[in-house]
Amino acid sequence: MSVFKHTMLAIEYAAKEWGDAEINFSVLCHDFGKKYCWDNYQNAYNHEKEGLPYILSFCNKWKVPNRYRDLALLVCEYHTKIHGCMGRSSNSWMRPKSIQKLFEETGAYRNPERFIKILKACEADSKGRGLPEHENHKFTREYFLNKPYHQREYLEDCLDAVISLDTKEISSKLIENGKCGKVIGLEIRAARINEIRKVQKLWKEKMK
Repeated sequence: MSVFKHTMLAIEYAAKEWGDAEINFSVLCHDFGKKYCWDNYQNAYNHEKEGLPYILSFCNKWKVPNRYRDLALLVCEYHTKIHGCMGRSSNSWMRPKSIQKLFEETGAYRNPERFIKILKACEADSKGRGLPEHENHKFTREYFLNKPYHQREYLEDCLDAVISLDTKEISSKLIENGKCGKVIGLEIRAARINEIRKVQKLWKEKMK
C-alpha cells in the first residue's frame, strides 16, 4: 500500500471516530519522512526523525497554528514507539522506565489531553491499513478495522495511574526527613515508574 493511500485511510478513520481537526492534521503528517527514507535508503527506517523537518517546513510555509504543529511533531516522532509499547515481533513490552520517559518527552503530565490525542492518532495510523475485500487476502480493511488497538487503552491506564499518584504526600514525607531538591525528584520519578509497573503487570495478565 502506498503512503498516500495509507494516510488517506488513516485520516478517514480519525475523522469518523473523533472529528478532531488537530488529530486529523497530525495523521496527515505522521509519515512525511517515509519518502525521503525510501528514496535514500530503500526502507522506512528512521522515518520518524526524518519527517520532523518536513513538518516544520510545511507548518511555517502555511502558518499552521502552533498546537497543530506541536501535536503533529509528537505523533511523527513517537508513533512507532507507541505501536510497540506492548511488544511486537521479537521485541518485549516497553519497560516501565521507558514509558515514564515517553511521558516526560511528550509532556504528558503537563498536557494529558494532548497525549490522548497522540494515542488517538496512533490508533488511526494502525487502522488505516488493509486491502479491499475483493482481493481475497487475509489482511483486508475489515481485518485492521476490527483488530483492537490495545496500546491506547494501556497507555491511558498508565498515565491515569501516574497522574493519580499523590506526589505532594511523597515530597512532604521526604522534607520531614530532611531531604530536598534532586532526591525528592528522583523519589517521585521512582514512584511513578512503580505505578506504571503495576499497570503493566495487570495488562500482561489480561493479554495472556
